[in-house]
Amino acid sequence: SGVKKRALPPETLRKAVRSALIEKYADEPATLAEVKRLTADKGSAQEDEVIEVQDEWIESAVPDKKETPVEAAYRALRHDLEGLETQGDLDEFVFSLRELKKSNIGSAAAGADRLLTDIEFGKAGAITEEWLKGRDRSAREQEFFEKHPSLERRNVQPLEDGRVIAHIDREHPAEAMRRLLRAAVDDALRSRGIGASAAVADKIADYLLGIVTGRNANEQVIARFTRDLAAYDNGSEELTVKNVDKLGGVIANLASEIEAKRRK
Repeated sequence: SGVKKRALPPETLRKAVRSALIEKYADEPATLAEVKRLTADKGSAQEDEVIEVQDEWIESAVPDKKETPVEAAYRALRHDLEGLETQGDLDEFVFSLRELKKSNIGSAAAGADRLLTDIEFGKAGAITEEWLKGRDRSAREQEFFEKHPSLERRNVQPLEDGRVIAHIDREHPAEAMRRLLRAAVDDALRSRGIGASAAVADKIADYLLGIVTGRNANEQVIARFTRDLAAYDNGSEELTVKNVDKLGGVIANLASEIEAKRRK
């Protein structure tokens, strides 16, 4: 026998689909308008009016995400930056940005200024992290990078108290942190003479990223790691490595554990 399935009335189904589509595309005006046009009720004027009121309420609940002119200029310039391939390309791009900044052309100049600041701190994508031209380093910083060459990146700044700050790209923070952590893994393994494979290094970097981004399932691991080893501050857009040598020891242990499991 079994339970008899009951089909939804076509009108109920149509309204449900329409509401779902309106909610899904609420922050995409062009798509939303097309959805409304294609799903508009051809029935009574009263029903149309009710639906319009409902649609208006849905739209009003969506926060305004419209970019300012400066933000729009920044993103347009940033899009051009992300298409660059070589450090030479970046040199020329930085020159062009400086000229645009001098032009004082409203939002375009302000957007260029903002991007120049991000490039200066190495927080505008991988190509800027690797751009060391014009980066002034103190004698103490040079000594640090001689000891930790894998960490010599434009966005990395050793502090006098032993901590190391990494300026993180606000547009793609997880990707930037992952690159930094992968460099930390390379540094730890190289300095300890551990010949782990790239796959093992990648696995360790991904594990550490899960901790600093709060995705690790073990809250105690996150608490201990962020307290003693490394933590990300979304407000300052900085990843702070509190003790490079101690973090290196943890990385070395992880590599040993992974290799031991593989041998079993």
